Amino acid sequence: MRTPADFCADKDALLVPAVRIVVRIVGVEQQKQGDAHVLGATEPELKCGPGVDNDGYFDADTPLGPYYLAPDAAIRLLTYDEKAQRMGLTDPVPVATLRDVLKACKSGKQPGTPYTCSGGFFHAAMDTKGVITELTEIFQS
Repeated sequence: MRTPADFCADKDALLVPAVRIVVRIVGVEQQKQGDAHVLGATEPELKCGPGVDNDGYFDADTPLGPYYLAPDAAIRLLTYDEKAQRMGLTDPVPVATLRDVLKACKSGKQPGTPYTCSGGFFHAAMDTKGVITELTEIFQS
């Protein structure tokens, strides 16, 4: 699990334009034909430096999407274990789970166990065509 501070500490390795980026997803729609999904998302700006809250954060900005999600994309979501009071990441989940969690969080509700809301920020890996092949949720308080 990564936080914005991790990205501040290792920007060059974690953020590579058109290869590895961070997106803030606001919605997921299935394309009319095929298995492809379209993400309504923004590419937020990373704020780092002394005097920055939590040693770094992603600042939401204007939409740049749509972004396209590969049918077999590996999607990992944040989890929260209430008993252990510990966050973690899931094994890859289907896009329907991503859609359900985003919908619950957007409406101000807690998604079903074990998922949690964390602002909709994801570290995304893309193939050479710009299609997202991996999404890993980022914790941002």
